[in-house]
Amino acid sequence: MSFLDTSFVIDLLREEKRRTYGPGHRKLENLQDDPVRLSMFVVCELEAGVALATSMKERSRIDLLFQHCEILYPDQRLPETYGKLLAHLQNQGTPIGLMDLLIGTHALLYDEVLITRNLKDFKKIPNLRIESY
Repeated sequence: MSFLDTSFVIDLLREEKRRTYGPGHRKLENLQDDPVRLSMFVVCELEAGVALATSMKERSRIDLLFQHCEILYPDQRLPETYGKLLAHLQNQGTPIGLMDLLIGTHALLYDEVLITRNLKDFKKIPNLRIESY
């Protein structure tokens, strides 16, 4: 299974909107029947985008996506793991954004590959498996 980062989902939705077959679709095709998951934190970022959008089409596009993905919610392991990762990154002088750290921590806890365009930040999280597209 794979976790989809917000950057991937946005790229995929942009390709859909433009009716183009680009890197997002190619990556999704390569996953074949491998189930994909969304962290609740990715869902929050996407919902913020819908709330800021001027078109109601964004709502329907996101809802359709949610029907095809498993949405995972954090469990009791997340706070401690997040705290340790935050402290580690700060001690290393390599902090990343709050939502990226939450998304990365969530993927790490499930030992899932995180599919993202944002390698710069996610590669700072030790032991996180990431793939670009």
